[in-house]
Amino acid sequence: MAEHLENVSEACLMMGYPRDSFPRIKELYDAGGQLALKEVSRPKAIPNNKVESHIEETVKLAVD
Repeated sequence: MAEHLENVSEACLMMGYPRDSFPRIKELYDAGGQLALKEVSRPKAIPNNKVESHIEETVKLAVD
């Protein structure tokens, strides 16, 4: 997109990436194409934020 727009900052803004991440994103794309970018955009699990399953189930039941 940066090549198409001829403007890296505008492309980053449109794609929702910080401008300073462009070199890393471009390197990933050059190495692995769109699949490499999909791997980056997946949310990472944060185990420290995980509550015990019985608490999670109680909250789910309360919301329904």
